[in-house]
Amino acid sequence: MRGTWPRQIAKIYLHKKIWFVFLMALVSASPFTRHTFGIDTTAMTTLTREAIFDTIKAILVDSLAADDEDVTLEARLTTDLGAESIDFLDIAFKLERAFGFTNIQKELLPEGSPSDPRFVKEGKLTPEGVVALKTRLPHVNFTAFEKDPQITKIAECFTVGSLVAFVERKLASK
Repeated sequence: MRGTWPRQIAKIYLHKKIWFVFLMALVSASPFTRHTFGIDTTAMTTLTREAIFDTIKAILVDSLAADDEDVTLEARLTTDLGAESIDFLDIAFKLERAFGFTNIQKELLPEGSPSDPRFVKEGKLTPEGVVALKTRLPHVNFTAFEKDPQITKIAECFTVGSLVAFVERKLASK
């Protein structure tokens, strides 16, 4: 019996992992697993801006426990609706499910904080850094941010309207 318990644990782990993969394959293949927040996914490329906004509003009310009337196009995700970093992952996941996107987190939001010395000096983005950020995130309006480009204020630029613009761009490129 000595020395066999690691093998038994490995067998149990492998068995559970195989079942997990199998169940995930079944769940993802099911037509009932996509939560569409009330939209018809067969006509994705013809959604109106209002339908996109309504879907995003439902996602944000669900994810952030925000009041329905607080979710406007101008509402900032962090300061107005209370989104935190973990909430952005949830929102990205729900956008993927609702609109049929895949792996949008890197496109939707910047990764980490910029550290390239060409782009950052003394806690602020340089003009070159602002251009790079605008190029990488064309769906976000950085006009107010450009007046005082402190790195700590980047998150304040993400509004409900920027999510709507992102979804419109993604759907148009399908």
